Amino acid sequence: MFVRACFPFFDTRFAREDAAADLRPAPRWLYGEPPPPADYVGRLGKVAKWIPPQPYARCSAADLIKIERSYDDQFALRVEGIEIVADQHGHARLAVTLEARAAAGGQAQLGELIGMVSTADVSVRHPDRRGVYDTLGAAAEVLCDLYARESARTAPEPRGGYQPDWVHPGRPFLVLVNTRREPVDLPLTLDMPAPDPGFGGRIHFFPWRAPDGDTALPVWYIDAPRGGDAWRQPAEALEDLTAHYEELFLCAMLEEQASDDPAYAGFLERHRKRLAGSLRRERRHGVDLRAALRLLSDYDRSVLKPRESDSLEATLIARINAQVGDSILRRNIVVNITGDNNLVNLGVMSNNTITMTNKAIDEATAPDALKTQLKALRDPLLEAAKELPEEDAKALLKDYETFTDSALRKNPPKEVVKAQGKNLIDTVKGFAAFATPVATIVGAILKIVAG
Repeated sequence: MFVRACFPFFDTRFAREDAAADLRPAPRWLYGEPPPPADYVGRLGKVAKWIPPQPYARCSAADLIKIERSYDDQFALRVEGIEIVADQHGHARLAVTLEARAAAGGQAQLGELIGMVSTADVSVRHPDRRGVYDTLGAAAEVLCDLYARESARTAPEPRGGYQPDWVHPGRPFLVLVNTRREPVDLPLTLDMPAPDPGFGGRIHFFPWRAPDGDTALPVWYIDAPRGGDAWRQPAEALEDLTAHYEELFLCAMLEEQASDDPAYAGFLERHRKRLAGSLRRERRHGVDLRAALRLLSDYDRSVLKPRESDSLEATLIARINAQVGDSILRRNIVVNITGDNNLVNLGVMSNNTITMTNKAIDEATAPDALKTQLKALRDPLLEAAKELPEEDAKALLKDYETFTDSALRKNPPKEVVKAQGKNLIDTVKGFAAFATPVATIVGAILKIVAG
């Protein structure tokens, strides 16, 4: 499996060139005929190619980041490559490609892989941070500063003084690609519409937040066809969309603070409009970009609060959604939901239920047959919860968790287990949306109670 850890940056140096003031901070490594020529960009590595149509350029670095802790019970991580893409309008991003090799035996947990990647200890070849380690999920600022410093070397003379706040880091995100070489246990992810028929895979969105609450990242998961590179173009489309979405947020925030600098505010306004326009694109490489944007938007507005929004950030989220077209987003419901159910909230609740009950089942000394029955009951309940309003889904999953805890006790009180089983059956029968799976769920509960 491959993991792309992506770090979007917004480079404002292109707004600050002033020949009269002898200020030329913008890097020239990404020009087709740069003054001066730039085959290497310091620690960022070799300029691999210019991407037509210019002004995009790509730089590759083999040893910019080193993983210091690369193995747990399920995966070993290895850096496959690092690339930096930039243009003359202020877009830049750094992507670290990791190979996550599954340990022998067992089924890997997607949530645990994401947690491992985001908390992996890394050292960055930054001149001011020798011997200092960061977690990969929290490395955006140091990587942004390194990009700004190294690319500044290519600016023509006179270069002017280096200012750290000229390049701003956005929120990182992950793109996971499984070429079906490793079995992976997916939590309740949110499904994207299938790409073009020739792709032969699926795309999912995982609204992830670390259990300790410190890190929240959007995560794309591509279940790719075995072998070949058919996944590369859909992955690139998702990566571009998410990076530009994060840049738009940064641009809007900076524009809010730039009222005392009309020239800079004008640059930000033009960039914001360009970004908003690019986010209105419908499809690329077979990927439904509007559906993907809907998921990112709902993630930011969900109970997860991935940006830890204060009043300004909450206002900006609403404004950004208006700019890219709330009417567009509303027409692209990706998951069938009813009532006032929030698809991201449901994903979080279901993932919590899976995590909690897996832990209880794994740690219990109950017979294996009972553990298997409890897991078999959980699957249809999770599927049925998708059709319920949020409060009803929450009550259903809570009843299942309580029933599981009681059934797994060392000497389970049979009357209590029966009462809780009956309560769960009554809950199921009370929801009309359960017409199809009711028999399956009730049958599974009765087997557990009878045992």
